[in-house]
Amino acid sequence: MNERRSLGTLLRSYRESKRITLKELARQTKIREPLLKALEEDRYEDLPPPIYVKGFLSSYAKAVGANPKEILQQYDQFFTKNLPAPIERRVKKNLNQRQWWIIGGVLFIGLLFSFFFYPYWTPFSKKTAPEKIEMKPQASSQPTSIQEPLAEMGPRPFSLKLEATERVWIRLAVDDQPEREMILHPGEGGSFQAVRQIYLHIGNAGGLNLIFNEKPLDKVGRSGEVVHLIFTPQGWKFKGPEKTKNP
Repeated sequence: MNERRSLGTLLRSYRESKRITLKELARQTKIREPLLKALEEDRYEDLPPPIYVKGFLSSYAKAVGANPKEILQQYDQFFTKNLPAPIERRVKKNLNQRQWWIIGGVLFIGLLFSFFFYPYWTPFSKKTAPEKIEMKPQASSQPTSIQEPLAEMGPRPFSLKLEATERVWIRLAVDDQPEREMILHPGEGGSFQAVRQIYLHIGNAGGLNLIFNEKPLDKVGRSGEVVHLIFTPQGWKFKGPEKTKNP
């Protein structure tokens, strides 16, 4: 094996030696053709996190008669030696994320949500009815005393709920809050509120249900498909040339 040959070039040579087209390989592995092409071109920035990529590589190797263990070893070497520094730091952050959850525990979660996410995010594992807030009338002879606080509230926030039906990796940013990543399992999800926008990157579009302003949306993609979405008070759209979708 030529160590200077990139992993994508090696994969493509295996496939071509078996006279298998990308379309045929996509049908065998159940992996979409654009993702297979990204693997062969070493475009890892267009792929989901490493946990998904390793599954793709294993399925690819088996389909073309390569040794999955050797392919995964070369993938690990490629990540540690050949990727640019920003991507290396992102990978290390993903690898250490679970350790931080374990070490930090309840204290880390409590501080994080208290100072950054409490106004925006209410986690849930099952569907729950929205909390009802009882408004008590105020006895006052001046009607303007009720209207003044309303004028100070500013723009009304919009809401987005996520409900996972399959294992799904997402990256999400709410307004000016720090970007975060998470993996949802079937039955898990979250509820978010924002004033300006919510950016959502989904690694498995077919495995996630979206509810925008209490209105369920159609599936934004198929299983295994990677999509980028932007939600605003006016509606939502795919990040790119796709047509904007309104709620």
